[in-house]
Amino acid sequence: MDHTYYVSDAGVLVHNSCKPSNPVQMQSQVKKGQAPKEVLRVDSAHTSVGKPHVHFKNGTALNTDGTISHQKNGIPVLTKSVKR
Repeated sequence: MDHTYYVSDAGVLVHNSCKPSNPVQMQSQVKKGQAPKEVLRVDSAHTSVGKPHVHFKNGTALNTDGTISHQKNGIPVLTKSVKR
């Protein structure tokens, strides 16, 4: 199965797995080369108020709920391969 990560029109990061993916599963797919090349890593929440998020190679990050993570690094510019 191909693994596709994308941001929907509602701004939500989605993964096409049959079961909901958790950050550990998504990171495993990144390590196996099954994520878009722009994805650097997937992190679990760092604090009790934090959210799981995806780090991109350009230094930006997006929470799995579609909000910006680490806003000081900028807003992610997502390619078609990440959006699809």
